[in-house]
Amino acid sequence: MINAGTIPHNKQAWSQDEYRIIGQRLRQEREARGLTLEQAALAAGVTAHNIHCYEQGSPAPPDVLVKLTCEVYHCSLHEIFHRASEKAKNSHFLS
Repeated sequence: MINAGTIPHNKQAWSQDEYRIIGQRLRQEREARGLTLEQAALAAGVTAHNIHCYEQGSPAPPDVLVKLTCEVYHCSLHEIFHRASEKAKNSHFLS
């Protein structure tokens, strides 16, 4: 069983490249639905500035990610994360 004591607190789950790509995917999903930053923020219960920061690559809290993807953008977390990790892996090979 995993608990807070078994997960290192200083380890990031994603690299900076992956956070940036996750942000790009979040922006694409928002724009595909014709939502403004303000509309997405209101639906997710955060500020438009928060949404902007997440789209620029700042880590979003898990509960906000779930709300944005599943309830606001109607897509899956898997789609957002899988594409981000694959794109980040491929970008390392290209550089």
